[in-house]
Amino acid sequence: MKDHQVIVAQWLEQISLHLGIPVCLEEDGHCIIPCVDNLNCIIEVPSTLEVSAVFIYLPLVLLPQQPDARLMISSKALRMNLFGLLTGGCHIALDTRSGHIVLSFSALIEALTETSFKHVLDDMLRLAPSLRTQLQDQADCTSLDTEIALQKNRHRQFSRKG
Repeated sequence: MKDHQVIVAQWLEQISLHLGIPVCLEEDGHCIIPCVDNLNCIIEVPSTLEVSAVFIYLPLVLLPQQPDARLMISSKALRMNLFGLLTGGCHIALDTRSGHIVLSFSALIEALTETSFKHVLDDMLRLAPSLRTQLQDQADCTSLDTEIALQKNRHRQFSRKG
């Protein structure tokens, strides 16, 4: 491991004691922390970047395939993201690698302390279930609206034939 990865690995050892679960940075610079509601917090500390940075993200919801649902969830995510008040200063973004809306944070390691890293991680772990629920509720409403519209359309088509 490179020096900046060792720093984060040491912070994660302390967080492991706080959480009461084994948490460690793997040799490849990744760590996955299992959370409530089947959420996973992913920490990446790449060794290949020109800067020493840490990336933390939690996949919240998979972006739906239906265009209307995609638009509604994206719009909801942007509203939740405004000024960072609902996200604890973190960001809600689209991870194009996986197609998930994620809660994310990144920083240069030199700009963090063990305490600030722990606070960010605690906030993200605390906020993620609520943010996920809000986005899933939007997806459920959009799916229901789409289903109702399809049923109305089928009814109209049937009525015209009869």
